[in-house]
Amino acid sequence: MSLLPFKTVILVSFLSLVMALPANAQRVDHDPFITCTITKGNLANAIQTLGKAANVQIIFERSLLDHYQVTDQTFTGTHLSVAIRQLLASTQLQLVIRDGKLLIGPKPSKVGSQSGVISATLSGYVADASSGERLVGVTIDIRGVATTTNNYGYFSITVPAGDTEIRISMMGYQTLTETLALQQNIHRTFAMDRKAIVLDDIEVTASTSPSIQQRTQMGNINLSVEQIQSAPRFMGEADVLKTVQLLPGIQQGSEGTSALLVRGGSPDQNMFLLDGTPLYNPSHLLGVFSTFNTSTLKNVDLYKGAFPARFGGRLSSVLDITTKDGNLNELHGDFSIGSMASQFTLEGPLKKGKTSFVLSGRRTYADLVVRPFMGKFEEDVDKFAVFFHDINVKLHHKFSDDDRLFFSVYSGRDYFRARTDYQSNHGPEGWYTRSQDDFRIGWGNHTGTIRWNHIFGPKLFANVSLMGSQYRFNTAAASETTDPDNRSTSDNELISGIRDFGGKIDFDYRPHPAHAVKAGVGIINHRFTPGSSSLSYDTGRSGAPVNVSLSTVLHGNEINVYAEDEWQLSPRASVNLGLHGSLFATAGKTYGYVQPRISGRVMLPGDVAFKVGYAQMAQYLHLLSNNTISLPTDLWVPATSRVKPQLAQQLSAGFARSIAHNTVELSVEGYYKNMDNVIEYKEGELYFATAGRDWEHKVTSGNGRAFGVEFFAHKKVGRLNGWAGYTWAKTDRKIEGVNFDRRFPYKYDRRHEFKALAIYKLSKGIHISGSWVYQSATPFTLVLGEYEGISDPIPYGYGTGAAGNKRVPLVNSRNNIRLEDYHRLDISIDFVKIKRNGNQRIWNFSVYNVYNRQNPFTYYPDGGIAGGGQYQELTRVTLLPILPSISYILKF
Repeated sequence: MSLLPFKTVILVSFLSLVMALPANAQRVDHDPFITCTITKGNLANAIQTLGKAANVQIIFERSLLDHYQVTDQTFTGTHLSVAIRQLLASTQLQLVIRDGKLLIGPKPSKVGSQSGVISATLSGYVADASSGERLVGVTIDIRGVATTTNNYGYFSITVPAGDTEIRISMMGYQTLTETLALQQNIHRTFAMDRKAIVLDDIEVTASTSPSIQQRTQMGNINLSVEQIQSAPRFMGEADVLKTVQLLPGIQQGSEGTSALLVRGGSPDQNMFLLDGTPLYNPSHLLGVFSTFNTSTLKNVDLYKGAFPARFGGRLSSVLDITTKDGNLNELHGDFSIGSMASQFTLEGPLKKGKTSFVLSGRRTYADLVVRPFMGKFEEDVDKFAVFFHDINVKLHHKFSDDDRLFFSVYSGRDYFRARTDYQSNHGPEGWYTRSQDDFRIGWGNHTGTIRWNHIFGPKLFANVSLMGSQYRFNTAAASETTDPDNRSTSDNELISGIRDFGGKIDFDYRPHPAHAVKAGVGIINHRFTPGSSSLSYDTGRSGAPVNVSLSTVLHGNEINVYAEDEWQLSPRASVNLGLHGSLFATAGKTYGYVQPRISGRVMLPGDVAFKVGYAQMAQYLHLLSNNTISLPTDLWVPATSRVKPQLAQQLSAGFARSIAHNTVELSVEGYYKNMDNVIEYKEGELYFATAGRDWEHKVTSGNGRAFGVEFFAHKKVGRLNGWAGYTWAKTDRKIEGVNFDRRFPYKYDRRHEFKALAIYKLSKGIHISGSWVYQSATPFTLVLGEYEGISDPIPYGYGTGAAGNKRVPLVNSRNNIRLEDYHRLDISIDFVKIKRNGNQRIWNFSVYNVYNRQNPFTYYPDGGIAGGGQYQELTRVTLLPILPSISYILKF
């Protein structure tokens, strides 16, 4: 093939670039003579010197010339074109004169050719212009071909070569438009400026992110950090999990907790990833707060259906959280003081432009507030403590444009202690009895991650991770009783937890504009401690001391491999095809599953997208619990030869469309999920595991179902933004040996649910937000009465009859009634002031449960047995009444 077609392409491309130049650009009607001296240095500077000498504008893309150096040279009475070509002689660049203008561009080359069409690849990163923080989810568009940056801010896009306009956009940032001479592969970092917030003269602009009907993935919601921080605060704390609970298809457990119940699943079926490392109990204060400090967050992605193949190990959802890399240029931070907790965050450069850090800490001081008043309510309490703290540390180092290293650590711990001391004087003179009880409970998460990003070429990006995660729970109870004649003591302690070590490598390959391929492999070693307990007691003179120690440790190795391809079939159709494979080996038993994933999109008339998705999931971990709230006392255990892995299949379909110039997204999704091998304790079994692997004999398994329809409206931009969602859903279980082997409603089977969040910027300094939640009544197991047992006492006995037999509860079925609906209104108002030095001060006032709804936490029977053998009434237990709070935030 001759070079003529290539030259023609270049000339046409240059002409396109010229058309974009200012009208006053000078024409070159002849080739002027010049006399000048070029000094050793950069080629781009040398070309500019020639242009100034001839008083002629020379057009070029500076990034192409910055790779070349020139030596000292002198031109005397030389034609300008001759001088330019002499400087370009040893480069891969050429001079073209077109329409009287001088243009410098790459020499024609077959960078990539398909059917005779030359292609070139633009790759690199997109970063915040002020901080250098790489941005996630940025849209890069070239001639209608679009891609987005991945979780590390990297992108790659291949298009036909030529001079072209690139458009880079992201919500909250100014759209960047630039013309490039894309004649060969270019690697570059683009910097985006944040939009200035001006509210006196509000203008609602369209979202520049891909519209919902253009996205292939179903069941995926991206939450902006700004919306999380603007939502109503609970006790002065912005909380990512409480914001997630406001989305359709996602329920909270009991009142006030941060447990997530996604599309009929249980708490253990959710994967929480912090910088790619799993967290096993992401909550503080028995679930009141989450472990995620919102000041450290960069990106939050939720997947609740049609999971991409890169995710595995859970059945119901993945919450993928990425933290900030740290400001490479300046020191910034914030701190806040709230009603329950305070936090600080610092980020900045250790070496400007090369190394950055993020340091964040948070602690609650509920014990400091409550302790002075404890004696008035409980005069026997002489020691009391309840608090949590967490710390985030992250380091980021840039070796080159192709290599970056990250090191991140999270550590959090909760602690509760109550010690009582009681003495009574009775009997003969001088006789007394003294009792001292000391109860302690603590739990915590610790994670560490080392990540290396490397670019192998313009189309291939890799991320290598080494990670560790540990969750540990312990509780201890000690008592001592003394009198003048004797002293007896007892100590009881239980320790449980899970520890992971692993590594993985992920590849992001963009071979063609129509394909985005992701693939990877990972391995994790799990170490389970379902129960390690010790018991000792000494009854004094009446018997010898007794010491008992029991310990259980189990190991499991998990291997995951995946591949997926986001394939743009046509402008109106796309599909994500994937396959996830996993193996799990423990105690001589190995399980393996191949899990197909597919998600597709077809555009219908009226700019409406029809989407469908299917996913199979396998989960090798179980959470032993006597309820469905993720409490720290729940025990993590592996699949074994007796207890099989949990399996799920989910099919979902729906419609999506954007309206109002792409500022409002509307969607409706229906789903059906089938779950196998979900476990529960057998009827009457004790909650905690005992010796060895005794827990395996205490559980039973069965099937779970969930199906429903979710309606969602999401407004992302403008003075008023937020969302509203309605869900109709049903979920049930059929467990062997439970409820007479009959199917029964799951404990959190809420038929109707409505949620809304609104954030309104009233003025430049006043921001108001509010959320309202309604959930129809949850099922409850009502004991209809009781009768006398005639055999050995059973664990659920309610008392002893006249003949000495145990009283047995009469229950016709599990979760046999529904009691009360749940609803709550929360509001929040921020008073914002930006000082002259750029610091931002915020006073936040929030009210949780504004109209003081007495929402139930649980119920218990009260009033004894009526004449008909039934309980007279149920008593509601309420935890959270109306709770006002105030917090102060300073950003600098």
